[in-house]
Amino acid sequence: MIFLEDLITLIQEKYNETLTAPTDESAEDKSFRLGSNFAYFDVLDLIESQLTIHEINSILGL
Repeated sequence: MIFLEDLITLIQEKYNETLTAPTDESAEDKSFRLGSNFAYFDVLDLIESQLTIHEINSILGL
């Protein structure tokens, strides 16, 4: 279960990085950042749903 906890933490950190925009962000960089934001959120949502279905989230304390 430690692998899952670490994986979730790493993905959450990457997601959080996409929430803040650099001051000199170009339009292309912004599009990439927002796309990454959506992708990380989607992965976290998928992981959460699978953990819930398999009742693993209660073991991980999520």
